[in-house]
Amino acid sequence: MERNVKMTKIEVSNRDYFEDFFKDTRIGQMQTYVDVGAFNGDTVDIALKYNSNLYIIAIEPIKELCEDMKKRFAGNSNITIVNRAICGSKVNREFNEYSGWAKGLSTIQPDMTRLRPEPVFTQHILKYMVECNTLDNILSELNIDTVDYIKIDTEVSE
Repeated sequence: MERNVKMTKIEVSNRDYFEDFFKDTRIGQMQTYVDVGAFNGDTVDIALKYNSNLYIIAIEPIKELCEDMKKRFAGNSNITIVNRAICGSKVNREFNEYSGWAKGLSTIQPDMTRLRPEPVFTQHILKYMVECNTLDNILSELNIDTVDYIKIDTEVSE
């Protein structure tokens, strides 16, 4: 299948950029936003603030954060929460959650201490297995063939 893909990479370090990024350009038409590394749904809230015509797939490997998002967005049928990690194949992998340093900091990388000071992490690493899959496979399972917006924040795993 041949795809025409137009990608624009932006670094969103200031919430003001979201207004321009998520402007409703096709009023009345549902657009798809994929949030990989959705954390607690904060960017889902911001995206909806600026564009109410979004179908959102929020992908987050930390089960507790997914449960929190399910409660938070329980009234919105246009939001699907997926409790998985994104990687190159369908596999279960050991996952490292650095819960003592910052809620939501996690990685399938075996050693995060190269990126942050080791003393901060060594006492607070939770290790457990997490289901991983490719983004293409997850979107296919959800019958999604077009994505309008995608945000990837996967703690350097990207």
